[in-house]
Amino acid sequence: NGHSSPIPPTNDDITIAVYPTRTDRELLAFTNGGRVFPLEVANIPPLAKGSKSKGTPLITFINDPTDKIVAHTIWERNPETTDSLVLLTSQAKIKRSPLADYAGINARGLSAMKLKDDDRLFWAGTVRVNQQIAIATSTGRILRMPADEEQIPTLGRAAMGDRALRLRQTETLVAAMTLDLGENPDTEIVLVTAQGMAKRIGADSLR
Repeated sequence: NGHSSPIPPTNDDITIAVYPTRTDRELLAFTNGGRVFPLEVANIPPLAKGSKSKGTPLITFINDPTDKIVAHTIWERNPETTDSLVLLTSQAKIKRSPLADYAGINARGLSAMKLKDDDRLFWAGTVRVNQQIAIATSTGRILRMPADEEQIPTLGRAAMGDRALRLRQTETLVAAMTLDLGENPDTEIVLVTAQGMAKRIGADSLR
């Protein structure tokens, strides 16, 4: 619609996430080593009107700068929440933990998932009761699974998780997302290839 991006893109960096939030909320930042750190939204410097700044590196806000931040989500601390945190590794191991387990997190962070030496955290997201997870691979496969006890059992933070799907040779994960087909039954997913080809499918057609 002609509006410009608040963060100018560069040749080596693009905007990948936008969150509506407030300064009394926190951002959970997950590293590829399986750790999670809370970042107060109020501590992220605001972008001045007309500024050409690219912003502040999130990695500078956490106490473990040796790892790479691979996922993030806005949350509100609530020790009584029934929501869950779903974690997915690059080798397609998946686990679900009660989000309430992270209510006491501090600046030192917490270990969210135990990983093998050759595996790294790929994606993290929060889910509510009756929501689902969709996982896409580099070969065009998409798996949709309910985030419930039968498909993704609740595990402690020290657990590695179970296999979500078996990756074929040279196949990798490319995306994951949370779905709520109960509230939005007509949800559609747009698939985009590396060469810019796009395809739209109904989320309810995925199995």
